[in-house]
Amino acid sequence: MSRLIVSRRSGTLPIRNRWLSVTTGERGMRALLITLLLAMLAAAGYFAYSAMAVEGEPIPTEGYVALALGAGFSVIVGVGLMVLLFFSSRRGYDEPPHFR
Repeated sequence: MSRLIVSRRSGTLPIRNRWLSVTTGERGMRALLITLLLAMLAAAGYFAYSAMAVEGEPIPTEGYVALALGAGFSVIVGVGLMVLLFFSSRRGYDEPPHFR
């Protein structure tokens, strides 16, 4: 089941339906993977809801300060690592060695 789409730049291109072209085993594995991921998402949602529904003492101010400092530090480390990655790529440090 393929149809043709005419493009001005590259002529005709066959467009195939990827879902129909896979074998039954691949289709089953894909369905199993999607099912497992949805189950994990549902479990995470359940645990998040149950954690928020627990009654107890409220978090003290020091807890919120520690949470904000930890989140801010994580963002700073992430941004710093991405900057290093960018400069390393731009200056050619990520290229494989060239032996003469």
